[in-house]
Amino acid sequence: MIEFHDSVADVRPGTAVIVLNFRPAYVHHWENGGAGWHGEGRSQDGRVEIVGNAEAIASRDPVGISDGYLLIGASRFDMVPVPMEASGAVMLHLDLMDGTSLTLVGESLRAELFGPAEHVESLPPEWAPEVDAV
Repeated sequence: MIEFHDSVADVRPGTAVIVLNFRPAYVHHWENGGAGWHGEGRSQDGRVEIVGNAEAIASRDPVGISDGYLLIGASRFDMVPVPMEASGAVMLHLDLMDGTSLTLVGESLRAELFGPAEHVESLPPEWAPEVDAV
């Protein structure tokens, strides 16, 4: 899952899609083994594409993200599950480290990670996701 805080992203609008490039994203990676949950924070590149945006959005150079959330229909996510494809009303709100905020709205979303992941830190077990959230 991409955690907004500690991630860096740029925004590239297209004709029918807005691309948010995370370079890098801070990723929570969890595995549930016989001894319980094991999690690690990773640094990895990622991409979120939002299709069907009605508003013109200017390109943004890379900027740190301090917080954010994703709404898909009535479901709220404080981190982006990856990989993910979703249709329906989508809104991504980001609070940026430069003091501004950015809200992207669309009709569908696609999120993915790519490239090598670099271990940053171990995550405490109390941060583990709920079983149905994985």
